[in-house]
Amino acid sequence: MEHNNVNTNDVGQQQTATATTTTNKVIMDNKTRDSKLKFVETEMNVLNLRQDCMMQFKEKAVYDHLLKYYTEDHLKKIQVACSQTQLYTSIRINSILTNRDQVITDLRNHFTSNNNNSNNQFTSFLSFTDILKEKNNGGNSIDNNADNDRIIKSLNNDTIFIKTEGPFIPLPEYPQIVVDLLCGESVLRGSHVFAPGVMASERYLRKGNLVSVFMDASNNGFPFSRGHVIDNCYGQKCVFVGNGVCQMDRNEMYQTKYGVAIEITERIWSCPPLNGVLPDKIFLQHLPSIITVYQLDPKPGEKILDMCAAPGGKTTLIASLLHSNKGNGGSTAVGDEKQATIIALDKNKSKVKKIEELCTRLSLDKYVKCLTKDSSKLLPQHVDINNPNNKDHLELFKEGSFDKILLDGPCSGLGARPRFREDCPIIDTTNTASFQRALLKNAIGLLKVGGLLVYSTCTINPCENEENVAFVLNNYPQMKLVSQVPHIGQHGLKGCGLSEPDRLLVQRFDPSDDSIGTIGFFIARFTKINTDTPTPTLLTEGV
Repeated sequence: MEHNNVNTNDVGQQQTATATTTTNKVIMDNKTRDSKLKFVETEMNVLNLRQDCMMQFKEKAVYDHLLKYYTEDHLKKIQVACSQTQLYTSIRINSILTNRDQVITDLRNHFTSNNNNSNNQFTSFLSFTDILKEKNNGGNSIDNNADNDRIIKSLNNDTIFIKTEGPFIPLPEYPQIVVDLLCGESVLRGSHVFAPGVMASERYLRKGNLVSVFMDASNNGFPFSRGHVIDNCYGQKCVFVGNGVCQMDRNEMYQTKYGVAIEITERIWSCPPLNGVLPDKIFLQHLPSIITVYQLDPKPGEKILDMCAAPGGKTTLIASLLHSNKGNGGSTAVGDEKQATIIALDKNKSKVKKIEELCTRLSLDKYVKCLTKDSSKLLPQHVDINNPNNKDHLELFKEGSFDKILLDGPCSGLGARPRFREDCPIIDTTNTASFQRALLKNAIGLLKVGGLLVYSTCTINPCENEENVAFVLNNYPQMKLVSQVPHIGQHGLKGCGLSEPDRLLVQRFDPSDDSIGTIGFFIARFTKINTDTPTPTLLTEGV
């Protein structure tokens, strides 16, 4: 038998040479990466590649206004959090058509076939209870309300959460494309780039090319005309949002109004791209918005008003809960099952049409009646009672006629995320609060004794939150705050007009609360305890 005589010294030398080559390659790759990053950092103004990245206020007066309520350190933490994506993608399940297990199966199949995200394959689907455990081992409910278990069970059945991982910093090494602010923020939340969002790009781009995508963050908006050609690199203030693959040639991106222009394959934050996925079975909705509707606790047979219903997310969740509660509270509607129990309002006709379309898409239209109305002018004092054309309005909007009212009115939107430039003007911080008071006056007048009013905003501005709650309590003795289930946010801010017991009853979601990582949001839950005290006539500033 022949034996191959192998010199062990030669083998050792070969292994050492291979290891050295590999090490040198890693060093060269790192040097190349560092060199490219250095170029981007020195030649471009990329906000999220800096250590001090945070959301900035376009008007300093807004920052100064918030400093009346927050310390500098607290406000800085909010600004940093707002420049980052939310901790969870919240998915609401349309239980009238499907169930949680089936949606998880459908999503797994979708991600297996379509997910090109190199950071996350989206295989972990969390429940609401999982969120509570990750937050603080069981939640933060301020009482042991008997409805707690029932509501949490419903939340577990009807929601799915996907945790965000990141930030990742892929190398921005490809030809550059710049998108507008709205598009860029959507990409950071998981979207691909749609053609209308593309503002500028390098000259010679073809379908299939790899590109690096930046979001323009200039203080006064995109400084060039759409279709601007980038030479060498984009020199304006911007945010790097990821790398992707062109799905169109350059010219087509600027000529079409529809379609995905760039499929994002390397993201900063690993949020799932769910636009158009299972459109009749799931609905993407912020966690605090979901919690808001659960405070309403809608029951079959109740007359429910959603005063500012667009775009329809909360309206359809109310309807979905009514459907789920059919077995727990009698018939599904007042009188005939097909009669709507939810009145959904908006003063914009096109928005009302979109609410109707969403209700139809989710097979919930039989529960909802959509009307074009100004919710600040619903009470009889706002209507000509002698005009026969107003007969239906006066019949539908009788004082004290609604069991439950949801008021999620127009607000300043401070605390949205991800956001790198906050454009809210200072005047909105007070004007919106005044308008909300006009809406609250109408809501209180329309609410039955013993009924529930849930008031919510998507802002961190105390003028619109705690101070408006204090306004209600001080001017309407028949209104009383009641506890919230579940209560997973923080309590109200001190020094904003609420007593200590009342401060504990409201629920505030602070963007800087890393344990739950939501947008800024506020919820108050009132009940009407008597009608002995007449509703005062109040002048509402700015209305």
